[in-house]
Amino acid sequence: MSGDKSCLTKFRSMKTGLVLVLVIILASIAGTIIPQHGMHGSAGRWYSLLQLDDVFHSWWYVALLILAALNLMACSFYRLKTIVRRGEGPQPLLESGHVAQLKEQAALVIAGNCAETGERIVKLLVSRGYETWSDRPEPGKWRIGAEHGRLHVWGSVITHFSFLVIMLGVLAGALFGFQGSINAPVGAVFGLDNIPGTGAAPGTEGFELRVEDFRIERYADSTPAGYFSRVSIIEDGYVQQAATIGVNNPLNYHGVKFYQASYGEAIEVIIGGPDGKIISSGLILPGQRFAIPGTEYSVAANLPASAAGPGSAPETASSGRQLAYAVFQGGQHVSMGETGLAMPISIGEEGNTVKFVQTLPYTGLLVKKDPGVPLIWLGSFFLLVGMGTSFFLRPHRLWLVLQQEGTWIEVAIGGATGKNQLALAESIKTISCEIKRVEVTAPRELADKEVLLNGNI
Repeated sequence: MSGDKSCLTKFRSMKTGLVLVLVIILASIAGTIIPQHGMHGSAGRWYSLLQLDDVFHSWWYVALLILAALNLMACSFYRLKTIVRRGEGPQPLLESGHVAQLKEQAALVIAGNCAETGERIVKLLVSRGYETWSDRPEPGKWRIGAEHGRLHVWGSVITHFSFLVIMLGVLAGALFGFQGSINAPVGAVFGLDNIPGTGAAPGTEGFELRVEDFRIERYADSTPAGYFSRVSIIEDGYVQQAATIGVNNPLNYHGVKFYQASYGEAIEVIIGGPDGKIISSGLILPGQRFAIPGTEYSVAANLPASAAGPGSAPETASSGRQLAYAVFQGGQHVSMGETGLAMPISIGEEGNTVKFVQTLPYTGLLVKKDPGVPLIWLGSFFLLVGMGTSFFLRPHRLWLVLQQEGTWIEVAIGGATGKNQLALAESIKTISCEIKRVEVTAPRELADKEVLLNGNI
């Protein structure tokens, strides 16, 4: 049983939590640096096996998040149990000798009645925001305890809770969220299952997006000032929503956000067989290699630099344009050349042909869904509350002992704090002054009996 307790103690320790957080940070860095959903060949197979091509949705990343969340829950529960036990236990009261041994303390002699003065001191402390407890162990003696900023102990609990909520938000995003991108030409209609990286099954979201138009706004010197896509959401065969997407103006539909990320030109390709029939067709991006079905050949095409250079706009007129192409066999470069649009080129000895039909402008959209974002915002709010409670409240305890000596009362006052020692000393000095003010002014000879062990009042 002791071994079980030891394992639980190690698991809920701060050291274990820090190790888990460090590993999660390193995994997140790897997921940012390593291309996600973009690895091919033998390296791609290994990356896929280890789920390095989709780090943020991998089983081991989710397991790390779950372990970190359990660690935070254990730490928070233990901390909460300690606070509850502290509140239920008896509050300590000190004798004059113990008060005199405190680092911050003072002593004074005032005139008055011990019972009346004790009641006034308790009211004074309460008015200054202290929680008080006291007893009268014998006639003519009153012991008082007081604590200021007691709620600061909840600051660490709230902070632990905030990290737990944030972790749950990240976990929700990893389990139920996705992020992918697609380059869609004007007129294209696609669902989430067509977007690489989303992992969405066909029809799970129940809607499609259609790209209606794309435009670029320019400055006076013709440099791009912004680019926008006009899109429509189609659900059950009807347009449910139409919007214009900008770089800082995404479309949000059912929790799925569509961001404007890039733009360019796509090339429409038709692959013909030896008999002249169409084997395959589709759109490729400049520089993208595509395979000829049933052969070892693959082809890549590129637009002229003037058309595909940085900052250039997609052209709508494609007649008369030339494209550079390269032919590969089994991964080895075998030939290259230039061709016009709609002019077929022969590939290999089998009689297959490739024809680059036309160029079409495309819009690059980033598609993202993260159901954990509200939890992350809520956790961030609790984090601010917890840190504010811990840092801005000045917790300290005071102990006072009143002892009646004839017509005089000897008052010993001292305090302790884990931090803000200067603030504690100032509080003792201020309270000592206020104790003297609430009493009847003592005769001049009282000054000879007054003892101040730390500071002048």
